[in-house]
Amino acid sequence: MATGLIGLAFGRPGLIRRPGIVQLLVAIGALGYVAYSLHPALLTLFAVPLLVAWFRRLAERYADRVAADLGYGPALAQVFQASLAAGGGVVRGIRGTLPASHPSHVARIKALEKRIRSS
Repeated sequence: MATGLIGLAFGRPGLIRRPGIVQLLVAIGALGYVAYSLHPALLTLFAVPLLVAWFRRLAERYADRVAADLGYGPALAQVFQASLAAGGGVVRGIRGTLPASHPSHVARIKALEKRIRSS
């Protein structure tokens, strides 16, 4: 029942099949609580790198969107596909995604293809 509640709490019933994500979220919450209980300012040391990485990924998605709007979307998607074929930009789990400064190539290709189709 607890795993069902966790899945419902995050709005994703499929989450219960992936206990690694739940363990990671619990660990992040525990570290945040420990940092806050020691001194509230330590919470910023814990949260700032994750926020900076999120903003960097957001900026990369925006740059990809602008490139697609300017007509460079198909060429950019080909670059990401070639990089994937060479072994770069591999799909990461949530542990690799949170601190990453760039979205995965697969996510970028999907977003570019969706943007190209809509325009």
